[in-house]
Amino acid sequence: MALSKITEAIREEARLEAKRIKEEADRQAGKIAERGRRDISSYQTEEIRKARNRANDLKGKELAKVRTAISMDILSLKRRLIEEAFQKALLTLMRLPNKDYQNLLQNMFLNSVMEGDETVIISSEDKDRISDEFLSKINEELKKRGKKGELKFGPPDDRIKGGFILRGKGVQINNSFNVIISNLKEPLESSVADILFE
Repeated sequence: MALSKITEAIREEARLEAKRIKEEADRQAGKIAERGRRDISSYQTEEIRKARNRANDLKGKELAKVRTAISMDILSLKRRLIEEAFQKALLTLMRLPNKDYQNLLQNMFLNSVMEGDETVIISSEDKDRISDEFLSKINEELKKRGKKGELKFGPPDDRIKGGFILRGKGVQINNSFNVIISNLKEPLESSVADILFE
């Protein structure tokens, strides 16, 4: 009988050891499963954070592209409006009533003539406004100022938009309105922009 008690004791010992090993394995498996859940949760949280950062980066880049496109459109529109302002100024000069137009040109002639024997080039559109009679009055005034007073018309140039060109010996003075306005664009552009976009 002693053998059966020893066998029974060994079996009981083995059963208890197996139970203890199983409980330890279950505890370890629980810890591993919990660590796995934490790792998965941490991984998911990190991946979600990375995905949000990538989305924010893409969103930021897209917003920057849209803002740049809008800025370019606004700049283009402002430039077009500034150009229109200069074109309106040119049209205003060209559409002055005859008397005002002639007074303006008379001052321009008297301030531009060098010798008084230059050739005057105008647009064919201005032949009625800047007539032979008008040029005779300018010549008379030039003589009073000690100049030759021998201005004469040359062939018309339809590239001229108002005003005139004086051609003398080796000198040409372009007082056409389109050239004057073109020359004033750069120095006046910021002032015009300030007025238009206050």
